[in-house]
Amino acid sequence: MKSIAIIGVGNYLMGDEGVGIHATQKLRREFNRDDCDIIDAGVPSMALLHMIEGRNLVIIIDCADFGGMPGEIKSFRPEQVKREENKEISLHATDLLTTLDVGKSIGLQLPPIWIIGVQPTSIEQTMQLSNEVNAALEEIPDAIENIISS
Repeated sequence: MKSIAIIGVGNYLMGDEGVGIHATQKLRREFNRDDCDIIDAGVPSMALLHMIEGRNLVIIIDCADFGGMPGEIKSFRPEQVKREENKEISLHATDLLTTLDVGKSIGLQLPPIWIIGVQPTSIEQTMQLSNEVNAALEEIPDAIENIISS
């Protein structure tokens, strides 16, 4: 197991909601770091805890509706999400955030976790990303490097 986990989450069949999965595919081809495991997690629920346990850093790539421009990327920590104001940061964010809360509540020592969120253009039944979100895939390696170096 490598010290850093880069985990793509999302539903590959729902357009921009699958950006995390598309990102892991691209990263496996183009992002070479010996200290990173690149994991396609789909919609992981509690299995996410097994993917992050024992890591020094976790970066989760996901579709996130934060009111930005389509394809805009924003990096944030889970504790920065104000769930009472924005419960729908993605189609499965409540599960993601709740899963992390469950991990803490059962005593898991969670590593620092960052989320790279990509603002969707559309979420509909298709395996294709919108042009804006597809273009954002080019920026994700730099966002990852910024998090790792900080």
